[in-house]
Amino acid sequence: MSRGRNPLPNSMKTGKILLDPKPLDEIPSPPDGLNEYAIAAWNELGELLVEEKILTKFDLDMLKHYAQVASLLKQFELYFASHEAELFDNSESKIIRKNPYVEQYLNIGKQLASIADHFGMSPKARGKVGIKSNKADKEQDKLSQFLAGNSERSDEDINLD
Repeated sequence: MSRGRNPLPNSMKTGKILLDPKPLDEIPSPPDGLNEYAIAAWNELGELLVEEKILTKFDLDMLKHYAQVASLLKQFELYFASHEAELFDNSESKIIRKNPYVEQYLNIGKQLASIADHFGMSPKARGKVGIKSNKADKEQDKLSQFLAGNSERSDEDINLD
């Protein structure tokens, strides 16, 4: 005769979280296999998350995924800087069709936004993560500047005009 399921620990019965992740004090070095754009995204976002005391060792895989997706987005931006978003058909009718990379670019942007919510990079997600914003500190808030697109990273090589 079987005994059934193993009993749950008391801490799980009361709803207490068993894992108590401690925020990291510094960013670990980027994992192997990241290209230069991914490493830049890893370091830039990692610094902000460590400063806000959000990044834990459990978040490193998600940070790596964010860096990889941000790298793909950057590569598409570089591609579109030198290529058209619309293509002409080679037939005599000159039908305009959308570049197939545009759809991939939009999907990657959505994926990046979804991952960014994990780290509290939207107003709604910041409330869930517990980032407190003080109006006096708003001008110095690096995370807000990053989200507004005023990061220290320079994108001068990209011209989408």
